[in-house]
Amino acid sequence: MKNIRIKNKQNQIISDLNLYEDPTEFIEFNIANNTWGKPERTVREKILIENAFSYLDEVYDEADVISRSEAIIEGESVWFVTLRADYTIYVEDYQPSIESVIQEIKFRILKRAESVCEEGVQFSNYQFQAREIDCTRMNNSLKKIEIGGIWRGTWRDRNNEWRELSFDQFKELALKAGDYCEDIFRIARVLIDELQNLPSGDLHDYDLDAKWDLLINETEGSNT
Repeated sequence: MKNIRIKNKQNQIISDLNLYEDPTEFIEFNIANNTWGKPERTVREKILIENAFSYLDEVYDEADVISRSEAIIEGESVWFVTLRADYTIYVEDYQPSIESVIQEIKFRILKRAESVCEEGVQFSNYQFQAREIDCTRMNNSLKKIEIGGIWRGTWRDRNNEWRELSFDQFKELALKAGDYCEDIFRIARVLIDELQNLPSGDLHDYDLDAKWDLLINETEGSNT
């Protein structure tokens, strides 16, 4: 990824964090539209007439002159000057800050945890979601029954189909989903907590799949 930074003639940044794999089109478009000011150009040299300058093409400062050249036009000698652009373009390899890298990895870890819990657990040949909200709903139903409510005999699976379950089966499902959600939360937190201690190179080459699978295998091994 390339970052395109633009500075004006006073060396002030006027455009930054323009990130592109290939910045060619971005640069060409903005040069053509004078987005950052006038590009490098060649104009006729100003002429001194009776102690005053005549600007044939545009007003310019001598400090902006890069070079001079002569051309013969219709038998006459005409001098031109090449003027530097109003800006300088810097094409740099983009290196995000360590904090932004950590935040991006943290986001990926949390999305992975959310996705895994959404996939859920298998119970009674059906797949049931085990997100935090699903576990909360199960817990609410269990508490309702504890204070005299009625078990309605079904629970919705991942495919939004109502599946018949006895109350004992439902308690077993709630425990299984709760344990699974807790395990996934622990894995996510372990991975997130270690990020601050990882070297920069490890962060830039972070392999979430490998680290996640390692902890999943350890968790499954300790649960058997």
